[in-house]
Amino acid sequence: IGSEKEVRGALIYALRHEESNAQKLVELCQTERAGLKKSAHWALAKLESDVAWDYWETLAEKDLKQAASYMILSTARRAGVLVAKALDQVLTDLVALSHGGLKREDVDRLQELLYALPGKTGTEICEVYRRMAALDTSLDSMGYTSANGQNMALRLRGAEAWKEDLRFSHVVPIILRRSILFNPAPELMALAK
Repeated sequence: IGSEKEVRGALIYALRHEESNAQKLVELCQTERAGLKKSAHWALAKLESDVAWDYWETLAEKDLKQAASYMILSTARRAGVLVAKALDQVLTDLVALSHGGLKREDVDRLQELLYALPGKTGTEICEVYRRMAALDTSLDSMGYTSANGQNMALRLRGAEAWKEDLRFSHVVPIILRRSILFNPAPELMALAK
């Protein structure tokens, strides 16, 4: 049974190669469970069709952060808009919490959205990079209380496999460099300058 699920998951994810599969993937996103549902979401995030983005916009209205989390591997123009919107919302929340009240979940949401930035381009993405740069070191000293009651500093990683945790002001340029390597778009190159 486990191997059947793995094969089914691979088949669902393979539907990302054809735009005409968007409606089927939307249906699978709504009917599948657990890992198979995730496979359908990951595949749908790769498509540019209006059917796919109608689904993402509806999901984003209900849960923007969940919708944005599936955009990590997507280079679709609309994925950048969705990630920028979610990241802007998280940054607004963090700035409001800068005097206390930060939770581990807030850090996790920020980290997930930072992982989603590489490869994304467009006006909205450039604006969110500018906003992060304008924050400079203001988030570097933020902290939160862990589940075991220990005080923890806000630290982030430049990529999932990244070995060290960095301050916010240090991780943002690394993510921009990774994004340029992944997609050397002129607007990202200009932004780096």
